[in-house]
Amino acid sequence: RFAECQVAIASRSDEPAWARALLDTFETAPDADGATRKLSSVLAPACVRIHKGSKKTHFAEIREASGVPFDEMVFFDDDPANIRDVAPLGVVCQLTPDGVTAAAWEAALGAYAKARP
Repeated sequence: RFAECQVAIASRSDEPAWARALLDTFETAPDADGATRKLSSVLAPACVRIHKGSKKTHFAEIREASGVPFDEMVFFDDDPANIRDVAPLGVVCQLTPDGVTAAAWEAALGAYAKARP
């Protein structure tokens, strides 16, 4: 169902090399076969934006690299300030103070469906 989705990272970091290395340590939730994958393996490489700067800049870079318009993006973040910065771009934003939980995921997909004509 999500086979054609591009997964991107927008991270503000003073240590981008360290942050990129972490992408090989996080695993996805198990799929239907019980297999997990490294987070780095599900990312569109051109859409990994880890550097200092605003989330608006990160998203502009992701839009440029991916060709995906803002109104077709979903953004998960635990910082309300980042949500406030990105939402005016037309990106569907989901605040995740407890991480990207199943409930947060479902809420974001519902908001995305509602926002789409």
